[in-house]
Amino acid sequence: MAIPREPNGRPLTLYTLDLEAALEYAREALSEGLNVEITDRDLRDTQTYRSFQESPVLVKYWGVSLSDDASARGLRSASAHQIIDAVEMLRPEEYGAIHADDLVEFCKAHYLKTGVSADSARNLSSDAHTQGGTYVVGSGKTLSSFKVGDKVTVRAPSDRPLFHHGSHGTVVTVGTKRVHVRMDTAAFENHDGEVANFLPGDLDMGHVGTPRSVDRMNDAFTSMKLEVGADLVSVALDAGVITADQGERIKTAWANHLQS
Repeated sequence: MAIPREPNGRPLTLYTLDLEAALEYAREALSEGLNVEITDRDLRDTQTYRSFQESPVLVKYWGVSLSDDASARGLRSASAHQIIDAVEMLRPEEYGAIHADDLVEFCKAHYLKTGVSADSARNLSSDAHTQGGTYVVGSGKTLSSFKVGDKVTVRAPSDRPLFHHGSHGTVVTVGTKRVHVRMDTAAFENHDGEVANFLPGDLDMGHVGTPRSVDRMNDAFTSMKLEVGADLVSVALDAGVITADQGERIKTAWANHLQS
């Protein structure tokens, strides 16, 4: 079975309760040269319960996300030197992932074969460039941009687990290559208080936005529901079912209901 696609060519994501069906879909996608990401997801009920947090988990299901993006930002893409870094610098519990021996050995063999050291590859990484002898990350930030005590927000990390994205933290030390940050309010509560290290370009100055992933998700759902309510009011107005004043009152009541 060929992977179905949207009219614009984008491969469709599969959601299923059946792990075997998810794996079969992933195998077909890999055979077509697509990038694949399999995630387990919580199914909840926000119709009966007021919010995601109040609803119990009804069941676990699987998501198979696909991409034909050929860039280094593809879902399965990584640089070989980053995998070596992860194994040499951090325990799996700190990195958030296990890199199997066969993958690590392949990465090391690659640099032996090319004659380029992993350190040299890091400096040639497309994340960064050199200006006047100073290592500069794509954002323009360098290690000297940070000092102990600075409040920072983690962007989508270039070579660290994505579960840090959005976390608010405080700089505790500045190393020779990375900024070490204590998570004041992590994206996921169980990581509060942990210390992780990031490239300078992965950090924004100050505490910016909503740190908790679940709160960002709830905000997104609320925004979507507000838009649906506004669309319904617009349809009713066009049909002459309600007046403009009634429409505004309905939108206000809907917004208050979503905030309660």
